[in-house]
Formats: sequence, C-alpha cells, structure tokens
Amino acid sequence: MPRGAKKPRRRSSSRKKINNNNNDKKKKTSTATMQNIEEEKERVWHLVRPLFVLFGAGLVMNFSMYVEEHPTGGVPDGDPNTILDTGFVATRNAHQYLLNHRFINDIAAFGNSILVVFALVYVGYIALWIGDFGLTFRLLSCQFFRAYCGWFTYLPPSPEFLQSNYDVPELFNSGAIGEMLQLKFPVTVVDGEAGLIPFVSFFSGHVANIVIVANHMYINGYKKLGILFHVLNCLQVYRLLATRGHYSIDIIVGFVVAIHVTNPAERLGLYFSSVSRKELRRLRKQPAEKNIFIKYFENIIDVENNTFTTLRKSNPIQKPPLRELAENLEEIGNRKYTEIGDVVTQSLNDTPQNIRKHLETMNQSYNQMLENLTERHEQNMRKLEENIKELERKFRN
Repeated sequence: MPRGAKKPRRRSSSRKKINNNNNDKKKKTSTATMQNIEEEKERVWHLVRPLFVLFGAGLVMNFSMYVEEHPTGGVPDGDPNTILDTGFVATRNAHQYLLNHRFINDIAAFGNSILVVFALVYVGYIALWIGDFGLTFRLLSCQFFRAYCGWFTYLPPSPEFLQSNYDVPELFNSGAIGEMLQLKFPVTVVDGEAGLIPFVSFFSGHVANIVIVANHMYINGYKKLGILFHVLNCLQVYRLLATRGHYSIDIIVGFVVAIHVTNPAERLGLYFSSVSRKELRRLRKQPAEKNIFIKYFENIIDVENNTFTTLRKSNPIQKPPLRELAENLEEIGNRKYTEIGDVVTQSLNDTPQNIRKHLETMNQSYNQMLENLTERHEQNMRKLEENIKELERKFRN
C-alpha cells in the first residue's frame, strides 16, 4: 500500500453485536406483542362465544314459537282439520299442468323409474361384482325402517295424487312392462270407483334410496355420477310434490334417514364383506363383556356415534364466563364467612372496643375488595369495547 493512502475502515465486532442485540430485542418485542394480541383476541372470543349461543337460541325459540302459534303458516288459507303441505302450494302450477297432460305425467314417471332401476343396477354391481355389501345393508335397513314407520302410522295419500302405471312399484304389477314390450305406451287411466290404492307415504323411499346411492358414488370415486344423481334427485323431489306422491315431511325425513340413520348398517355390511368364518365363530364364542340388554340398549341409542370422544379429548371445554364469575363470588363469600367466623370466635374473649375495631377493619377490606372488583370489571368492559370497535373497523376495511 502506498504511503499516505488511508486504510479502509473496518466495522468493529462490538457494533455488530450491538446491532444483533437490537434486532433480537425487536424480534422478541414484536413476538411478545403478537402473543399479547392473540391472547387478548382469545379472551374476547371466550367472552363473546356464549353471546352467539344465546343469540342462536333466541332465533330458534322465536321461530319454534311462531310455528307453534301459526301451524298453518305455510298454507295460511288452508283448513287446519286437513293435511296441509307447503310443497304442494309451491308446485301448484306444475300439478295443474300434469293433471291436464297425463301423457307427460306418465313420461316423467317412467323417467323417474329409469333412475330408480339404474340405482338398483349400481347396487347389484357393488355387491356382486365388487364384493362390497355395505351399500346393500344400508338400503335394506332404510327399507326396514320405512316399513316399521309405515306399520305404526298410516298417512292417507292426497286426494290430488296423480297416479301413473309407469312409476315404481306400479311399473312391475300394472302390466306396463308388457305393453312397452309390444311397443305401446298407453296413458294411465284411473278407475274413479276403485279410488286410490293405499301405499306407505312416510317416508319417501324414492328420495332415501337415491340419496344413499348418490352419496356412495361420490365417496367411492364416482364423483361426477354422484353429483348427477343428486341433481336428478332434486328433479325427482319436484315431481313427487307436483304429483302429490309424497308430502314434504316424507322427503325431508327420507333425506335425513339416508344420511344419518343408516350409517351403522353400512358399517356392519363393510365388516361382513371382509370377515372370515373363523372370526365370526370366535366372536360368537367370546364371553360377553357387557350385559346383553345394556349392549342392545346402547346399539339402539347409537352410543358409539354420539359419544364424540375424540372431540372431547382434543378440544377440552373451557369454563364459561358466567361460571368463572360465580366461582369467584363463591370464593369471596367463603373467605368472608371464614373471616366472620374467626371474628365471632375471637370476640368471645374480646372487649366491645376490640370487636368494633375488627368489624371496621373487615368492612374496610370488604369495601376495598368491591372497589377493586368494580375497577377490574370496568377495565375489562373498556377492553372489550375497544376490541369490538377494532374488529368492526377491520370488517369495514
């Protein structure tokens, strides 16, 4: 290096350490701030969560009381002594059209029957070709439950029911198949003197069966076909209401039964599909762990699917704010009762002046405690209002 040239300045290691320390402090400060914000948000959520439940309970109870007071709300002009159905009102125009065009009614019924037959073919394919009996068990349990309900309660069909020989099950016993084999498609003629043939209305087997099959298709890799079946099921629901083949409650309950009630049957069918004969014999010979009546009762109320053990273990329920307040008040009360007991015990040997001093001291401490609780409550309310306002500003932005 030539003489007179300035040496390049080097950053000292101490300055680097200072900068690193400052950066670490900033990171720790920002992390602590974020943790405080998250804890504050969690506390606000803990306080607000019961309000959501109360608000939802109020809405549901108001709706329930309104329906109780206005049971014919869906059909306000209807006779309360007859069966009233809001779905019939919604499909009034379609019903009138099918009444005036019975050939179209037969075409729609035949299309619906094709949907049902295709669903049965799919069930046979899954059971006999794939070897999965879960779907079959589920459909059979659905039909058994429908027959069980129909045996105990019979809902008369609507007098406006538009019968068709091309609907299921009439398709198989009305001679319509023989007519179609002869390339004929005669329009259904209803004998007015014979009247309507009684059938089980509650609940809709058409809807329940198609929903079960569509869900099985969607879950087992046939997603597009499952969605198509659900869309066709919507058209089927509209047709059933328009022809007065089912009441709205039949369709609603059929949907619920298909999704929720028949789960154990499919589980049993899947087990039956893979269990060996030795395992069945071993199960039969195993000693019963529970009383057979208790086991049967738990199967009826479906204890296994209604326990929610995983959710209860992974998400322990926190104490609600109302319970925390009650426990704090109980603790304060117990403390005060203990102090009063001590004063009473001590006062047996004390003079009146000492008793008065003790009572004044207790009164002061009690007043101080109430002031602290009041101040803490006001601080919490102010924080809650600030957090709510901040959340409102975020939602607006």
